[in-house]
Amino acid sequence: PKKEVLIMFSNWKEKLAAKKEKNKCYEESRHWKTNALLQECLQAMRGSCTIAPPEMHEAVIAAVNIAMKENIWTKPDEIPADLFSDTVYVVWDDARLPVVMAHWNAAQEKFEDLRTVNPNTFLVAQTMDRILWFHVQDGLKLYSIT
Repeated sequence: PKKEVLIMFSNWKEKLAAKKEKNKCYEESRHWKTNALLQECLQAMRGSCTIAPPEMHEAVIAAVNIAMKENIWTKPDEIPADLFSDTVYVVWDDARLPVVMAHWNAAQEKFEDLRTVNPNTFLVAQTMDRILWFHVQDGLKLYSIT
């Protein structure tokens, strides 16, 4: 009987830990819905952006992480007009925020709204070969593998 009680207690502890983890994941996934700065940005960009699908979210984050690891950024004087031509992905320096997709023209018009969410904001080309980084301390940085 003592062994059975220990097994039951162990099973209960595992279920409790799994429930806590599930609740934590759920709360983190809802963080972006309660982030006031993100909500203001999404409202300002209403109709011109969408949340990226999960598989693209992971790919875009991977591209930013690769660029950060390689650390071969240039510092352009201004944003080249032909830097991006179509869709860009917006990534903020907060793992709890979603990746947002927007057309380059809409993102250009709303730079300030995008940067208000987090001072370290990345715009990633749809082809993921160019990344524009609004760095909080160093200003504008550009990563390009072309």
